[in-house]
Formats: sequence, C-alpha cells, structure tokens
Amino acid sequence: MTAVRPAFRPDIEGLRAVAVAVVVAEHLVGLPAGGFAGVDVFFVISGFVITTGLLGELDATGTVSLTAFYARRARRILPAAGLVVATVVVVASLLWLAPRAWATGLDALASLLFVEKWHLVALGTDYLAADGAVSPLQHYWSLAVEEQFYLLWPVLVLAVGLVVRLARRGPAASRRLLAAAFSGVLLLSVAWCAWRTGAAPAAAYFDSVGRTWELAAGGLAALAAPSAHALPVAVRRAVTLVGQGLVVASALLLGPALAGDVVAFPWPWAVLPVAGAVLVVGAGTGSLGPVEAVLVSRPARWIGRRSYSLYLWHFPVVVFAASLGLVGPGWLALQLGAVLVLSAASYRFVERGVQRSGWLRAAARHPTAPPGATARGRAARRPAAQVALAALVGVVLVGTSAAQLRGPSWLVDPAAARSGLAAVAGVAPSDASASSAPDGPTWDEASLRSALDAAVAGADEVPSGLLGEAFSSASAPQIGPGGCRFDVGTEARSLRPCVAGPASSEHVAVVVGDSIALSWMPAVVDALGPGWRVLGLGIGSCSVIEARYGSGGGDDGFPEACARSRQDLDDFVDRTAPELVVTSSSAAGIERLTSGATGVAAEAEWRRGTAAAVERLSGGAAGAAAGAEAGDGTRAGARAGARVVLLGAPPRGASPAACATRPTRAALCSTSLEPRAAATARAEAAGVADAVAAGADAVRVDVTPWFTTSGGLVPVTAGPLLVRSDTQHLTARMSRSLAGLVGPHLRDGPAPG
Repeated sequence: MTAVRPAFRPDIEGLRAVAVAVVVAEHLVGLPAGGFAGVDVFFVISGFVITTGLLGELDATGTVSLTAFYARRARRILPAAGLVVATVVVVASLLWLAPRAWATGLDALASLLFVEKWHLVALGTDYLAADGAVSPLQHYWSLAVEEQFYLLWPVLVLAVGLVVRLARRGPAASRRLLAAAFSGVLLLSVAWCAWRTGAAPAAAYFDSVGRTWELAAGGLAALAAPSAHALPVAVRRAVTLVGQGLVVASALLLGPALAGDVVAFPWPWAVLPVAGAVLVVGAGTGSLGPVEAVLVSRPARWIGRRSYSLYLWHFPVVVFAASLGLVGPGWLALQLGAVLVLSAASYRFVERGVQRSGWLRAAARHPTAPPGATARGRAARRPAAQVALAALVGVVLVGTSAAQLRGPSWLVDPAAARSGLAAVAGVAPSDASASSAPDGPTWDEASLRSALDAAVAGADEVPSGLLGEAFSSASAPQIGPGGCRFDVGTEARSLRPCVAGPASSEHVAVVVGDSIALSWMPAVVDALGPGWRVLGLGIGSCSVIEARYGSGGGDDGFPEACARSRQDLDDFVDRTAPELVVTSSSAAGIERLTSGATGVAAEAEWRRGTAAAVERLSGGAAGAAAGAEAGDGTRAGARAGARVVLLGAPPRGASPAACATRPTRAALCSTSLEPRAAATARAEAAGVADAVAAGADAVRVDVTPWFTTSGGLVPVTAGPLLVRSDTQHLTARMSRSLAGLVGPHLRDGPAPG
C-alpha cells in the first residue's frame, strides 16, 4: 500500500472553518443549538491529521520519534494557548471579585497542564462548586482531550512499529496491526462512553476516555484514505456530500433533540458529526469539484487557518461580556469584532511567528529528514530512549489527571487555594473571619424587608469587600469540609454528626436533611440558646421528603442511594431521641421526580412525601425515654414523639461569585422567584397539614418573606450581610442573623411527648 504522507488538504481547512463557526455562533447567539457538535468534528480532524503524519513517518523510517512529535505539538499548541490563559487571568483579576478570580486561576492551572476536562469533572462532583460561574477557560476541556490523545497515540504507533520491526515484517503488516489496534481503542472507548453517558452524562461530556473513539475514528479514516481515494470520483463525491450533510444536520438537529431529552450525548448521537467528518476527510481531497466548493472557498480557508485562535479567544470574550450584562445586537457585533481581531492578531504574531522560529523548528525537525541532519534526531529514534519517554509521559498524564480527581482540595476549591496560599505567606485572608464573626443585625420581619429593599435600590453601591466574601467557606461550616454533610450513599458507619452544646444539656434537637437543612443550623443553635444540645447530619441533594427524584446530573443510581441514606438519617434521629427535629430541603426535587410527574401531579406527589416524612420524624406520640449517650454523640434507645419544624428553602437566586463584578457590583444580581419555589411551598404546607391531622406535632415555616423584597425580587445582600455564598446556600452570618425569626417557630405548639 502506498505510504500516506502529510499533505495540505484545503477541504480539511474548510471543514475546520465549519466546525469553529458553529461553535462560536452557538456561544455568541445560541444558534445553531447543536453547535457543540463542531468539537466532535475537530476531534475527527485531529485524529486524521495526526495519524496521517505518523503513518508517513512510520513508512519512511520504520519508527516514530516521540521527542520530535511532542516538540512539533508544543510549538503548534502551547504559545497561543498560553497567551490566552495569561490574558484571561489578568482580565479576570481586574474585572471580577476575589471568588471568581481565584476560581479562574485554578482553571488556568488546569488548562496549562491540559487537565481542564478533569477539573470540570471534579467541579461537577464538588457539591459546593456545582453551581459555580462559567469559567472563561471552560472550552480548554477539548484541548485537554486532544493533548492527552497526542501524548498517547504516537506511543501506540511506535509500539506497533517496534513489533513489526522485531517480527521483520513489512508495511502491509504494520497497517493491519495498526488497524486492529485503532479498532480496539475505538471499541473500548465506545463501551466506556456508552456506560458513562448513562451513568453520569455531565461527566461523560468531558471524559477523555469516552471521547477517544472520536479521535480514533479519524485515525482509522487516515488508514483507509488510500483505499478510499482509489474509488471512482463519482462515488467519492457522493460520500463527501453525505458527510457534509451529516455535519450540518448535527449542528441543526442535535440541540433541539437534547433540549427535549430525546437523545443522549456524547453517546450515541455524537456518531452523527463523527461519521460525517470521517466521510469528508476520508473520501475528500480538496479537488472534487462542486461538492467541495464551499470547503475550499477563500473565506472558508481564511477562517479555517485561524480556527485554533478563533476557538481559543471566542469563549473568554463571550463570558467576560456576559458577566457585565453586555447584551443586544450592538454588543453582539462588538464581541464578534473583538473575537476576529484577537484571533487574527494571535494567528499572525503568535501561531505563525512561533512556527517561523529557527531554533524551535530545529528542535521539532521531522524525523524523515536526512539521517545525519541532527544528532538529536538520531538519538530520538533509539528504542530505549523512546520507551523511557513514553513511560514518563504516562506517569505525568496519570499523575496530573489523578491530582484533579483525587488530589488536594485547593486544586478545585478557590477558598482552599486562597487559604493555603495565605498560610504559606503567613497572612490571613481579608475576610477570613466572615463566616465566624458573631456580629450582625438581629432582624424582625420589617427591618429585614427594609434591608432587602435597600439592597436592590443600592445594588451598584454594595461594597466590593462584602461581595468578595462569596467563597464556599462563607457558608455554614456544617456543609463544608470537616462538617456533617456527606455524599449520598455514604456508609452509615462513616456518618458523623455536628454537635453544638454540652452533653449535659437538658434538651436535644436535631437538624437533618440535605445541605439546605444544614445551612439553617447556625440559626437553630442560636435560636435555642443555652440548655439545648443540637446535632446535625445531612446528605447532599438528598432530603428527608419521602419522594424519589434524580440528582439532576443523570446518575441513574441516585434515587436508590438517596433512599438508603434517608433511612440512615431516620436511624440517626431514632438513636438521638430528640424533642425537636428541624428539617428543610431544596425545591429542586419536585422538578426531577422519577415518576415523571409535573404540575399538579408533582405537587401531589411531593405533598404525600412531605406528610410521610413529617409523620416518620415525629416518632409518634408514645415512646420510651432516651437511653444512654452513644459514641457519636447520639443517644441510644427508643424515642418519644418529637416536634417537627420544616423550614422552607431560601429562594434560589444568583450566585454572588458569578453575578457581581468590580464595575457593576451587585447591579446584575437580583432575580425573580422561581416558579418551582411556590409549587414546593404549596406541597409542603399541605403535607405538613396532613401530618398534623394525623396527630403529628409539626409546623411548616414560610421563609420566603425573609429573602424577598416588596417587589418580589431576591437580592444577594441584606444590610451588611451576604445572603448566600452561591445560588442557594446561606452564609453562616446570614443564618445566625435569622435566629430571632426562627426561634418562635421552634418553641410554639404543644409540648413534645
């Protein structure tokens, strides 16, 4: 078979233009809704181009030089990528307040190490970061996928070359073995992708293992290209036309389909753009006449040549503009202009400038150059050196990826990163005491409503220091590291409650539920005061409401795991034998019921679940006195009936870390009440009433007036306090300030037991 040599393909340059155009358009204007499929097209192109080059080198030399390959990739990728990262970090520090600026710094570190995809997966599994602001470097996840492919793919080709040389076989054997190896990688990746998409689709989208099949498909297309090019021109034109149609259809159709939850992505429906791109690059040549006219046109090739810079620059521009509220046709045109100017300059002075660098070109000299060209080139082809380099690459790749997923918290948590750096520098963060400061207003409903109204009226004058407290560490400590919020499915023996108050206290109360419930614990502790021992235990995203609902992240096992964790919470309450049980839950569950119920039916299901939960937690009117204290701070034995107080969830609003900037302060942070909040409130109030009618001592407290203005808006500050640290969790100071409003509801009603 004729050796495949790297050659310029104008149609591939045009296909790059199509891919980047749909990605940029979707991010700028939201159309085409399936523009994300452009990334899948890029993956195929990368697999095809890289494999074609490696095949040419293997044919010419019988091996592959990893050092030369990596040097060429670094020369192509790193300068522009590094420039954009550095620019983003500088702009973020000037434009955004500390929480988001620090988060961007961590994104920058992950992007420079090409592990941004794992960073995003880690953030998705980090409960307190799940509602974080969009990163201006989020799009670097696809570069991370490609770069890790670039690190491992030539190792595979090198291994095949070594096996063929040892077996003293020819190029035909090499191609057959490569086809088998590439096919094996593709099939394994598809299997992983299919499982991952069903189990955790949010993580599957960024998962490099589950995306490798797309690049491997491009590699197989490179192997098949010589045979494809031997087909009649009419057949190749038809195949190319079908491929183009699939690419266009993907951009136009996948978005609406996914919005309706009809299809899953990336598996199986990434097959559409991948198959389309494979047909175009495999059958096309750039000289097939009218069917490739658009791809080889001068505008398409102009965009295609700058596609890398366009991809790098467009997303930071979009994210920075959105954070300032710059919307409308005029601002949109300005954003597009900025993207084009930055991309053209980056291509001209960075991409091309580095490629023309003499010493970098020498370092990355292609191994097909004459054998005596450089001593470095000869050394690079020594098998022992190649194997050692491959091993080093593997160690670095596994280590940096594992660090993001299982490493120290400061790699993903801005609060931990800031605290760690401050500790190293021997200084304390300026707002380090914000979450523990006892000072703050004591609200009544009138003064609190007045403060909320003033917060909206003076939103553009809110002190930057107050908005800059919006780190996760500002939340109630019970939901943070070292607290008593655990992941769903955590084994019962690992659940340890938070405890406030001495063991000798006359009265015992528990706070149970999800993290929303735990965010009320500072208020409950202060409201009950001396004489009460308060224990708290929570399961992230899993409330005590007796309803089956999903996590929102596509984890099929969540409802069952939540049911088991809910039973563990029940057991904890039984062991503790409290006089008072306080609970609360996020309003999100009512929209994620596994039954598929919506509207009135969903409210009815949530009402039944609330009634069952309240009756269960109340423990009935009869029971023996609590026994001796257990090792975890609870009390063993049967329990008497308890008063149950269900506090409504604080209305969900804007995250101050995402909505506040230095120029706008909190002007873009006030939001309207979500419809689901009212639906949840109605269902819970009716459910508690049902439980009371059945004999439970219970009350539901409507807290919505404590967080909304006279006009029904939800601000992020109230007087000198930051209300939330993210979209839904109360800050510790705000929670404590509400003790005076919570207290009467904890004490009213018939005496327990």
